[in-house]
Amino acid sequence: MLQKRLSSIIFLVIFIELSGCKPSTTAPADQPRPSATVPPATATNTMSNEPTRALFLDVPTATTEASSATLPPPVFDYEHAIPHLAAGEEIEIIKIEMSDSKRGWAIAQANEASDHILRTDDGGETWWDITPPETAPTDDAYLQAAAFFLDQDNAWVSFQLYEIIWHTSDAGITWHPSRTAYASNFGVDFYFADETYGWVLKYLDAGMSHVYSAMARTTSGGAYWETVFDPYTSSDLQSFSKTGMVFIDAEIGWVTRDSGGVQPGAFVDATDDGGNTWQEIPLPPPQDEPNKFIDEYCSMYDPHLSSRNAGALTVRCTRYDDGDKVLTEYLFSTTDGGQTWRRDDFPGGELRFVNDSVAYALGRKIYRSRDAGKTWSHVKDVNWSGQFSFVNENLAWVVARAGDEIALVKTTDGCSSFVEIQPELIAAPSEYQVASKTEAQGESFETLTGQIGLLAQNESGQDVYDIFLLDLEDQSRRQITDGSGNVLNFSWSPDGQRLVFDSDKDGDYEIYIINVDGSQLIQLTNNSIQDNDPDWSPDGTQIVYTVWETDRQAIYIMNSDGTNTNRLTTGFTPSWSPDGSRIAFGRLEDGIFTIDPGGGNLTRLTDSSTYGWDYYPEWSPDGTKILFGSNRHQPGDALTESVYIMDADGKGVGRLTQSWGQAPYTWSPDGRWIVYTKDFISMATLYIMDAYGVNTIPLADNNIGFYPVWRP
Repeated sequence: MLQKRLSSIIFLVIFIELSGCKPSTTAPADQPRPSATVPPATATNTMSNEPTRALFLDVPTATTEASSATLPPPVFDYEHAIPHLAAGEEIEIIKIEMSDSKRGWAIAQANEASDHILRTDDGGETWWDITPPETAPTDDAYLQAAAFFLDQDNAWVSFQLYEIIWHTSDAGITWHPSRTAYASNFGVDFYFADETYGWVLKYLDAGMSHVYSAMARTTSGGAYWETVFDPYTSSDLQSFSKTGMVFIDAEIGWVTRDSGGVQPGAFVDATDDGGNTWQEIPLPPPQDEPNKFIDEYCSMYDPHLSSRNAGALTVRCTRYDDGDKVLTEYLFSTTDGGQTWRRDDFPGGELRFVNDSVAYALGRKIYRSRDAGKTWSHVKDVNWSGQFSFVNENLAWVVARAGDEIALVKTTDGCSSFVEIQPELIAAPSEYQVASKTEAQGESFETLTGQIGLLAQNESGQDVYDIFLLDLEDQSRRQITDGSGNVLNFSWSPDGQRLVFDSDKDGDYEIYIINVDGSQLIQLTNNSIQDNDPDWSPDGTQIVYTVWETDRQAIYIMNSDGTNTNRLTTGFTPSWSPDGSRIAFGRLEDGIFTIDPGGGNLTRLTDSSTYGWDYYPEWSPDGTKILFGSNRHQPGDALTESVYIMDADGKGVGRLTQSWGQAPYTWSPDGRWIVYTKDFISMATLYIMDAYGVNTIPLADNNIGFYPVWRP
């Protein structure tokens, strides 16, 4: 059955290669660029063509619960990163977000290469550069930054042209990167409901009333991201410009759009499943003007959620009377999840809620409401437009713009008056001074040592796959099995001196043991059915494996000498936890489970019943994470299986490879690196990435092969 499946995969790979799809700078490689008039057809999602990175580094799920496990710290090459600004350099703040009266964040411009991320602890008088170590542009490109600043400690940053999202949870002292499927030249929007659940909306292309978009979600605070939808798999939210996005928790969110007069009516897009699906909720027109939202050009802005059922947004309608523009604005609010709406007149500008009762209308005429928008009081007229950051009803900072002029101003009396601030760039405090920023920290790709077992075609030219041993230091490889049978799966003994593997050398697949030097071959199983996927227990006393029964696959366990065989449950691709207490395995079109070695305490980790399969679980050396293969990002398509990661309890699922990363894959013994196969069967090559999936490189010069397993 496995052989039949592999033959099907070969055919699909050849078909895709002959189709001649071209990569673009925003969509992943091998996908067609979105059409300007209609949503593009479904296509295979593979690695995007992003600029070369200088980092030595290098994603809905069955559960939306938060991630709790941690990984080794990332390693950076600071030599090629965006250089920090020096004290005294002139800066122009273009976005500000204050966490309290003293501490806050900003995006600033200071040169012709990139935006910079700044930090203040004195109310915006002085700032220091905390820009994450993103790779600096190597040409004339300017890197624009998009960011979401949640509180005094947590922020997420993305730079134009790159797929990477940076996260800090310690106010910018350290940054951790993660990969999304897409880079964007057209803008990025973030929203985080809290420090765990977040969404990013990337705009990929535009034309003919469409702004093609891809949304990704994290349930791990930004450690990993998983694509929720994109132009290739969903038509949700692909038309019109997006004007706002908000989520109140892991499930409930709103997006507003400017329909440009193309689509009649007023509406808000809502989701109750974390962004997987969206529904247009219509907004009722005035009773005395039932056709107002049809006859006029209406757009929606400023979505705000105060609870799962309560929220508000603004609607701006335009008509022309004898050539004169007439603008009418409303504030719509609901307390029952959009089943009913209250409509109030809105004075115009940007709607900003400071708390559940106090709101501002922020235009060149500033208004305030203390009854959640039912009534408004005029506060002040200004001659500029601004990006506001409120700490409370009275205290706010504003990036004020008038023509080409820009200034940072502050109010302490609820926008009745403003005082300009002259921001000064200073040296970062001592805790931000990383002593080793001049060198890459820890082991880089170039210094990897150890050995990896892999499968490759027999060097004698036979159409047989054997086990080889690849030395990472000198890149030499040595054949271990003798070519007398085809090998599909294998694993190492805990001491790294022997291998257990399956082979069809006796006509059907059985389980064997062999020494690493190719000596002392021992056959463990001998029956008329197929045995595959062996995995050695951490103490070396038992082996778990898959048996292909008449109508299903099942997990069996036996002693390492082949005695005392017992059936545990249905499933395949079993993997033993490092402490020996649990066995993880997959079930086709069902999910990934764990079970005790004795056959008890069956626990579901993922549910793949709606999209196909999750399989080949692989525990991290410390037992806190599990790698697995999945096609959840493109249901029903075997060719798009990628490498995913989750916590050992099934939480915090994220996607690591955006190309076809074929199972299996293994961790390095120290948990820092992951080796996997790319372009399985057709042009199978071995790649390595760090545990964050941020960057990948070929494993070795002679890296043709698949099924890599790191030697203990």
